[in-house]
Amino acid sequence: MKRLITAAILIPLLYLYVTKLPEGYFFGLIAIIALIGLYEFYRMFRLKEDITILSVFAGLIVLYIFYKDISQPSNVTTVAIAFSFIIIAAYRMLSIKDPSDSLRDTALAIAGIVYVIVLISFQLRLRHMGHEWIIFLYGTIWLSDSSAYYIGSYLGRRKLYPQLSPNKTVEGAMGSVAGGIVGSYILGMIFLKSSYILNLKPVTSGKDLFILGIIIGSSCVMGDLIESMYKRDAGVKDSSSLIPGHGGILDKIDSSLVVGPIVYLYISLIL
Repeated sequence: MKRLITAAILIPLLYLYVTKLPEGYFFGLIAIIALIGLYEFYRMFRLKEDITILSVFAGLIVLYIFYKDISQPSNVTTVAIAFSFIIIAAYRMLSIKDPSDSLRDTALAIAGIVYVIVLISFQLRLRHMGHEWIIFLYGTIWLSDSSAYYIGSYLGRRKLYPQLSPNKTVEGAMGSVAGGIVGSYILGMIFLKSSYILNLKPVTSGKDLFILGIIIGSSCVMGDLIESMYKRDAGVKDSSSLIPGHGGILDKIDSSLVVGPIVYLYISLIL
């Protein structure tokens, strides 16, 4: 019931925010969500506070460069990531004389930027194609997650990957894919009927929507398991306690971090 109440409140607000406001506002929303998620990631692994702050700031710069470079993607974003590594590694070298754990500190900082900032930046590209893609993306993810939750709760018997997530089941994963297919068909026909992808063609064929549904449903499971892997490594149950009863921001966006890039690549390279 909590999921339905939350969806009833958040989905209309997200719809109005994405469809009625200029693209820059969406960047602002994504930036806030991404930076909180990135901070949670660093806190999970107890990265040093000063390196955390520097890395979050570097992540903001990288995300902003992605946003400004969105119309004609170039090598600028690659350079931004490279310079982030140089700055973070140099700061670690100068601020802490002991080289112990230096690779861990810098690798963790860059891993967070790639995992959160780079992956979420693909949603900026989807929004640039048309706000319909964001509604489609998050609506299908929600239906996929909800289907996985309810089918897993009532029918789940076989454990999917108990070492990472003891509550996830094979039946729940199948429910995620089924929910993705249903959501893709329904939302695709409503929102993507007249949406052109990179000036190629509108998505109206059942085949395209079926494949996108499978991609989103299976990617949701993978995204959730990837974050679970990191949380188990860090020895924490949730990324934070920011949202009472739901964990942190990173816990809420873990699926979308993986789904966004895969969907973008499919519609850019295949459609």
